[in-house]
Order: sequence, then structure tokens, then C-alpha cells
Amino acid sequence: LSLSSLGSGYAQTTKDSEALPLKHLHAAGVAKPLLKLCQAAKLPVIALVALVFEGDNVHDAINLANATNSLLDIVPTTQKWCPPQSWQWLMAANNAPSEMF
Repeated sequence: LSLSSLGSGYAQTTKDSEALPLKHLHAAGVAKPLLKLCQAAKLPVIALVALVFEGDNVHDAINLANATNSLLDIVPTTQKWCPPQSWQWLMAANNAPSEMF
């Protein structure tokens, strides 16, 4: 199974024995420093990284969860992902309950 077989957005893959140079990993938050630490400690590590845009990324999160599940077989593929209830306020900051802040 390769990430390229999972559909659009997951096309850049490497063989198990290859490593994508970290210089190609941009805007990935804590992933790059964490991968560097794991490499230095000679720990096996994998990162699934998806480029997303600002805004409502619920669909992107579900796609990444599906890709992760396809690789690791965590839950049955018939199960649908349910975003946390707090995500309903992501794009509605003016309408969010004040108790959230």
C-alpha cells in the first residue's frame, strides 16, 4: 500500500527504504523538528503531512484520518469519522459560547 493509492493529495511518497529529505518539508509545524530528533536518535518514524489552507479544515482532517487508517488499519473502514463537537465553532468565532475562552 502506498499513499499515492489513497487518492488526490497523497501523491508524494517514497519507498520504505528511502527517506524524503527534510529540506522538502515546509510549513509542517512541529513535524520537522520531531523528525530530526527521531533521526538523530535513530528511531523509526513516519509522518503523514497534508498541505491545507486556512479556514475550515474538517474535510482535510477526515481525509488524513482516512489515509492514516488505510495504512495502519486502526478502525473498520466502514466507520465514519466524527469531528469533535468543539469544531463546530471553528469558523464562527463571533457566535461561539464565551465559556470556550
